[in-house]
Amino acid sequence: MDRSNVLTVSLLTILMFLVATAVAGTETKVLYTYGTVHYNHYLLYRGFMMYDHDWIDTSWLQQSDFDRIKQLGFNTVNFNFFWTSFEDSEYNAGVYNQDRLTRLENVINMARAAGLKVILSNRVTFAGNTADYRGWLNDYGPNGWEMAFTEPLLSRLCNWIRYLLVNFPQIEGLEPVNYPLHRRTADDRDLYYNVLPRLISEYRSVSDKPYFLSSVHKQAKYLVDAPAPPDNCILVIDGYGHTPFYKCTQTYDPSMFDDIINGTGGFTQPFVEAITYSERYGVPIFVDEFGTYSSCCDNEDRLQWMTDLLTWFEQHNISWTHHYGWSSQVGTLLDETTHTVAKPKTLALLAEYAS
Repeated sequence: MDRSNVLTVSLLTILMFLVATAVAGTETKVLYTYGTVHYNHYLLYRGFMMYDHDWIDTSWLQQSDFDRIKQLGFNTVNFNFFWTSFEDSEYNAGVYNQDRLTRLENVINMARAAGLKVILSNRVTFAGNTADYRGWLNDYGPNGWEMAFTEPLLSRLCNWIRYLLVNFPQIEGLEPVNYPLHRRTADDRDLYYNVLPRLISEYRSVSDKPYFLSSVHKQAKYLVDAPAPPDNCILVIDGYGHTPFYKCTQTYDPSMFDDIINGTGGFTQPFVEAITYSERYGVPIFVDEFGTYSSCCDNEDRLQWMTDLLTWFEQHNISWTHHYGWSSQVGTLLDETTHTVAKPKTLALLAEYAS
């Protein structure tokens, strides 16, 4: 199907497409090289990120939702959560919230039953945000990062990483530290890089699954001076590129795309640095979240932005998970109450690139 046609057909046709599509996503086997070591990953991951507020304390996410994702041609779901949503007391080390662990197990099992791969993304803290169930570590604001990467919290974090890998062997892999270092200063980057060997060692002590390695702030521009990745690693960045695009405050024009990718012309997130890093070390790339705000994601210019970005991902063998967004602000594709498609054009576009 011509991609331009997908964006111009009627709403009825799009909805019929979403209901009728039952083609399973294909998996492309790509060989990557790390130094002198060769290893295979079954790529490309194509699917959805589900933020914790989309599933952790709710029951509306059902087996039928995962079945729908698979039927539309996607092959992966990425569950994103905060460490301190589970180890939810500052004073009870190693005591995890059993209700949330049960919920995590349930959603993983539903996804696997649908034939989907499962990636877990563990957020340590989100500086300055103390809302909802994001955890006690956020109460310390930006200092929460330094606390998490020094003792005694570093040992607690490592214990949690091992716990996830041991107790959920059905997952594809784990991103132990999602969204590292909100302040993004040179000292913070050094702190993150200094603890990476410890995090990797703890991970490898219990699992040989791919290590999903997040760039500082998940931005490609911080890869310029980044250390070499571990073996059997997948690099994680985000795919927003330029804030006004996903926040609906600037109109996208295709002439901007090269500047966005290269970090020129006033754009500050050079995606191309991820390609340079990938080629230098033979590490595959995974964009674990991207999209635009729900209020504009079905607009024609946003669909063009998504088309250009997805085409670029495809050209460079980049895996991705888009915001699923039943209740999240970014990329809300489905209606939480009715379980119906809220943004059919965006979902149809994603489904075409996933198949």
